[in-house]
Amino acid sequence: MKKDLEEFSDILNIRAHHLLCIQGFQGRGYSQGFVKNMDKIVNFLKNNPQTLLKVISSTDDICYCCPHNIENTCKQSPSAEDNVKKMDLKTLNCLGLEKHDITTYEHIIELLSNRLDSSDLKEICGFCLWMDCCNLHK
Repeated sequence: MKKDLEEFSDILNIRAHHLLCIQGFQGRGYSQGFVKNMDKIVNFLKNNPQTLLKVISSTDDICYCCPHNIENTCKQSPSAEDNVKKMDLKTLNCLGLEKHDITTYEHIIELLSNRLDSSDLKEICGFCLWMDCCNLHK
């Protein structure tokens, strides 16, 4: 996992559903550390669209600072890990990507624009606790 922005010059590991979270991020999160890390990643990607992303379905560079990330597993609730993996798989399917695909952030933006509609977002994000404050759902 990356710790500093200087390390973002290589490949960022981003779990598939976080590709959506990056678009809808409003500066809120599970902790100050999480928000700070997420904000750095979001701003870095928006300013560096050619950044390579490895799209995964496990803990990633965003999860790195999450207080629910215990031994690389989401422990927010008993079903959290299963729920986020389902979100990841649905996102991968909608975007036509496979786990561990490497592509640019710019290409991800194109895929999100061309392949997702509001029904896909409802299906993927249906039980996300951040949906009410997410830019994607407004």
